[in-house]
Amino acid sequence: MISLQNRNDRRSNIASSLDWLDYTFVDAVHGSDIDTKALIHSGVLNQSFYDPSGLVNKNIIGCSLSHIKAWLKFKESGEDVGLILEDDAVYTPSFKLSQLQSEIDTLKWDAIYLGKKEKYITGIKETEHISRVLYGHGCWGAHAYLINKYSVDKLITKYQPIKLAVDVFIDHMTDELDIFTVNQSQFRQRGYDLISRITPNEDSDTDFNIKHLTSMKVDEIVESIEVSNYKDHKDYIPNRGWIKMNLKK
Repeated sequence: MISLQNRNDRRSNIASSLDWLDYTFVDAVHGSDIDTKALIHSGVLNQSFYDPSGLVNKNIIGCSLSHIKAWLKFKESGEDVGLILEDDAVYTPSFKLSQLQSEIDTLKWDAIYLGKKEKYITGIKETEHISRVLYGHGCWGAHAYLINKYSVDKLITKYQPIKLAVDVFIDHMTDELDIFTVNQSQFRQRGYDLISRITPNEDSDTDFNIKHLTSMKVDEIVESIEVSNYKDHKDYIPNRGWIKMNLKK
């Protein structure tokens, strides 16, 4: 259970709402405590960061480091399977966990989302309740997912240097690893019960191609920004358009 040490409110809520789980708190890395320039020079953080919405700040980097910290803690435990939760995860069961477990046992998998920000998640169906991940479907979210003793080293290695938010990274790994998701979220992320959508007006003369644009939200760690989701950009990957944010080093 990834949680900032000073978020006693969230920890109390977890203690009351998820008392049926056997969990251990992993103290999250606070963004204010990290030195991004030092992380870049040490090879932990990539000098360029990529995001579909052009979003990066110290807290996002801290979140990435927190998930790596949780993966390492799981590896040290010697357990076969680990459930990684963030402390804003809300249990919203759609089906019995015993039924889910029986389906998981039929799969060869590296990571399985137990929920994203949206309730329904589309994918390539493998079992009654589990599908292979389609990149970006379900509106991201790394607040609840399973990893195992065979995949943890692969995740740790492939995630460094960090150049994607952790939820984007796991989705992006569908080309290299066996990544699955439940088709109805067992865990939602608090605050995302309703997600508003802005649909581009494709008949507008001034909004032409607006679906390829994005709003960008960065802090002082960013030096420059490139729009890399066009085919002529050297970092373009089909169906994986994102904004490239060059960090100060």
